[in-house]
Amino acid sequence: MADTPDHVKDIAQFKADLDAAFKKMKETGALKTSKYAAYDVMIDFHKETNLEILTGNGLWQHGLQGSQSEEVEDDSSAEVPQMTEAERMQKHTAAATQISLLQSKQRTLLSKELYAQRKSIESLKNQNQIAQTTPGFDDTFKKMSEDGSKTRIKACEDKIGHLRDQFCVFENNIENHKEDLDENSPDVPDDLLANWRNVACKDLNSGQELSMTDEEKAFEIKETIREWTKYYNEDWNKDKDDERPSKRARTGTPREFETGDHVMVKYRDKWHHGIVTNYFSTSQAKGNKKIKAGYVVDFIDTKDWDNGLQPKKGKKMRPPDEEEEELFADVDADQIVEAAKEDTSRFT
Repeated sequence: MADTPDHVKDIAQFKADLDAAFKKMKETGALKTSKYAAYDVMIDFHKETNLEILTGNGLWQHGLQGSQSEEVEDDSSAEVPQMTEAERMQKHTAAATQISLLQSKQRTLLSKELYAQRKSIESLKNQNQIAQTTPGFDDTFKKMSEDGSKTRIKACEDKIGHLRDQFCVFENNIENHKEDLDENSPDVPDDLLANWRNVACKDLNSGQELSMTDEEKAFEIKETIREWTKYYNEDWNKDKDDERPSKRARTGTPREFETGDHVMVKYRDKWHHGIVTNYFSTSQAKGNKKIKAGYVVDFIDTKDWDNGLQPKKGKKMRPPDEEEEELFADVDADQIVEAAKEDTSRFT
């Protein structure tokens, strides 16, 4: 019994005192027979408690080990179990594998599909040039050649637009997989722009690696990667947001301004008039240090621009009043918006 905890002896003494008290109450008639049931239950409780303590079983055993009962309660309330190192690395590896596959499909779109369309356009232009400059062809034939060439070139350009959209779908999937990457891992995939020459082409459906001709390998795609990635960040995501107006309505946060709107922006205690030329959501700005979430505004007088503008955060921004609206009398908002879109140096 040397190992018996001290509080076991305390409980035994409490039981003895309780027995003596009940005995005295019974002898004096203060305790009615109907109350014996409660007494028996209490005695049984203390018997079971002593047994649990001595054998190391039951709820009381937690009390002998400090705060284990609290730890059990905390574990039961945990919402998300922590991933093990193996699980975390498995998730990282799966994401890295998918990103590499998606980049290979992007390379196929650029080095094979885009290359084919560009070659077709070049061939159509050459054929029309021959028709226009060859002696003996009358004006009717030349007109037919030119019209036919324009129609087929337009079809190629539409195809290129579809390729760009497919590139954006892959890019969006890549961004989603990046959330599962371990940034400290040495095998984090490089961006396509930095590593495109080392990325193999893979079939868009099966994922099988494809061989490349010397012309396809030599086809320069770096600038197109930059342009299409910029389109993904600035336009493609914005178009998807515009297709979901009900979501903005549910959150109660519709945009206060739209592209082309006249606005007044307060900067250094002075109001400047300008045109809204773009808007970036928080998700669009993520990962690009040159982009800030908010409105992009081109200022009329200074010919300068700024981004990350918010009506209720940081720099103040509001619609012009009637008098200020006169400042926009000779302003072509559409032209300013188009010029801003063509300025590829802003966010690259």
